[in-house]
Amino acid sequence: MELADSPNRDLWGNTSGARRILSRLNLSINASPEDYYPRRDEENMMNRLSIMQAPTLIAAMLLFSTGLIADQIPDPAASQKTVIDQMHHKLHDHQSLYKASEAQALGELNQMTIREGVSFEAINTKIDELMEAKKQIMRLRYAHLVEMREILTDEQKVGYDKGVLNRSAVK
Repeated sequence: MELADSPNRDLWGNTSGARRILSRLNLSINASPEDYYPRRDEENMMNRLSIMQAPTLIAAMLLFSTGLIADQIPDPAASQKTVIDQMHHKLHDHQSLYKASEAQALGELNQMTIREGVSFEAINTKIDELMEAKKQIMRLRYAHLVEMREILTDEQKVGYDKGVLNRSAVK
């Protein structure tokens, strides 16, 4: 069919159909994807990377936050270093069960969310399970902070307390 081969006609030989729709939508048959999608400049790409990397950064901060505060203790004695290492090991051992439970509950919650016909009661139950694990982790963490403070001298407590207070600052 010679009419369909014409650049001004669609596959069926019509001139009014596809071209009229495309012109109303302000689109072109010969346009490239770059014409319709915003260009990804470096700043836009960095914002996307920052958003994508935020969960990883937060998880790393939570995992290593107590260690960073312990490292801020000025001039710990050798005996204090040993006790601190033992405390951190104990904390990580106790938290590991709850962190696994937290990760599992979060994964299950996300899976539930994308299912058809999920009940809000089931979602709320899973959220309660997730928050129970988070609550236990926080209890262990803050008990650890108090326990760490008990082994410090008065001079060391000043820097340690400053680190604890800085953690709660809104950023």
